[in-house]
Amino acid sequence: MLRMRRPVHCSLCKQIGHNKQRCPDGCSRCNKLGHTRRRCPDRVVSTTSRSAKAAIHMKEHGLTFKEASALFQLNTAAVQRAWENLGFGATPAEIRWAHAYAELLELLRQYPIAEVLRRTSISRSMIYKIAHDEGIPIIPPAWKQRRELARAA
Repeated sequence: MLRMRRPVHCSLCKQIGHNKQRCPDGCSRCNKLGHTRRRCPDRVVSTTSRSAKAAIHMKEHGLTFKEASALFQLNTAAVQRAWENLGFGATPAEIRWAHAYAELLELLRQYPIAEVLRRTSISRSMIYKIAHDEGIPIIPPAWKQRRELARAA
């Protein structure tokens, strides 16, 4: 016996034949098609919610999502959504990571691999991968340079 599937119906306008993402009535806020009221780009962003306050505090004090969510007793995802809704862009952790990455690239350009390993807490394989991805030639250790010169002579 064949079972018939129930037709798709819209939870917004209650019509049969489409779902709410494809609703011809569209957004009830801006009356445009392609999104619902919840996802409307014209929405006003609240700055009074706890998650928005956590995001603002995070920006002012350079905290990570984890630190801000623990301080305000919130879910990390809620603080991340508030950060994106407020349009703050790069997080303090991302900015710190970018600075650290730039410093690592500078070390790779100036020093042999052994010195880079001594100055950082990054694994050898990760340093080789970063150098390869960035197109930076690895400077061999001094003993290896001497050995190669001796072989060439």
